[in-house]
Amino acid sequence: MLESVTIIDLSVCNALIDMYAKCGSLEDACSVFVALPKRDAVTWNSMIAANFKHNQNMKAFAYLKDMQLEGFQPDEVTFLCVLSAYRQESAIDPSALQFICTHMAGGISLSQEQYSSIVDLLGSKGFLQAAGKMLTKEFMKDDLQAWASLLRHCKMFGNVHLGRQCFDHIQSLDDQYTTCYELMSALYTDMGMWEDAHQIRSMQSCAEGCKKSFM
Repeated sequence: MLESVTIIDLSVCNALIDMYAKCGSLEDACSVFVALPKRDAVTWNSMIAANFKHNQNMKAFAYLKDMQLEGFQPDEVTFLCVLSAYRQESAIDPSALQFICTHMAGGISLSQEQYSSIVDLLGSKGFLQAAGKMLTKEFMKDDLQAWASLLRHCKMFGNVHLGRQCFDHIQSLDDQYTTCYELMSALYTDMGMWEDAHQIRSMQSCAEGCKKSFM
């Protein structure tokens, strides 16, 4: 009976932490957390989310570290807390990047859509190589939109080498994908590589011609 009451109390306290955070009282959420004699993964995730919600990112990562020290491994919920927080940030700090890359390669099970979101997030912040590494996973190799997203970010940051790798891979998946021609041509143009840009436009014209001939 006592064990069941403890479980109920813990779930109520977890809900309180979440409620206080949503109502703008991080201090009260912390008070509930500190008073708990026992915590579970939900408790830790609630505090991590609460700190991210109140822009206390370094504290959130401190809780994440303590969570691991107490024997709880980050799960999908933890990961999505980080992802959600840093979608709103203008930059990703080293702690966030390390967490994303480590746990993408680790034991957290995420959907293909969530992996694509990570590629887009890392790419948008300029971590192009880290984003590219995510796409080497077998189940991501055919994700046309994720590859196009990375190509778009390569254009944004002027990375011709990786951009061309993305372009060639997209070509191998679908040589009729107009967006990749436009992005690669624009990237070459931005870098003053006029002949290469012209070559891409010629490839696009050829692909469009082949498409019409089969219609």
